[in-house]
Amino acid sequence: MSGRAAAGRGARRRTASVWGLAFLTAVAASTSGCGDAVQLAPPPQRTPATGGLPPGHPPTTSPRPMSQPATPIDPHGSVGAPDPFAEEGGPKVETPAADPSAVVLGGEIRLDPAIRLPSKFVLFVSALTPGVRMPVLVKRYETPTFPLKFELTGKDNMGGAALVGPFQVRASLSETGDVVNARHRTTTTSTHAVGATDVVLTLAP
Repeated sequence: MSGRAAAGRGARRRTASVWGLAFLTAVAASTSGCGDAVQLAPPPQRTPATGGLPPGHPPTTSPRPMSQPATPIDPHGSVGAPDPFAEEGGPKVETPAADPSAVVLGGEIRLDPAIRLPSKFVLFVSALTPGVRMPVLVKRYETPTFPLKFELTGKDNMGGAALVGPFQVRASLSETGDVVNARHRTTTTSTHAVGATDVVLTLAP
């Protein structure tokens, strides 16, 4: 019995070996055949970003590279947006200060024949803004002869007021040299622009 059992086991081993060899051969053949038929798929292509655009929409222009900054706009050039800080009408040019010796008003003071003059007196000539009591320009002449050619300049400005005019001209006589006690105070009825040199005023009695 032992001999038969051993012989059976040997036969079964041989049969298993044959079947195992046949299986490995079949697997190898199958693998070789599959290798010839396998085609590698091409790598996926990277699609450009559309920025949320619908399919079929043409791609938008690519943004400017960081290495090429936009050209700055010259606010004072002929191209580009206007400068919000630019002065209206172009740059302002400062005008030189007025010459203090320039004539503001000029003309002639005459004397009414009825007025009798003392041996010494002071003639006050002034320019006033209409409706304002305090004069802007005042000049005194000591014992002048008439008719008198007078000139009022920026040097006769009492308080540094703007000499914009128009002005009225006033003249008066004072024996004491004090304008408060002056007599024959006479004022032009018309006004005169700055620079006028044809003012004529006659002192009234």
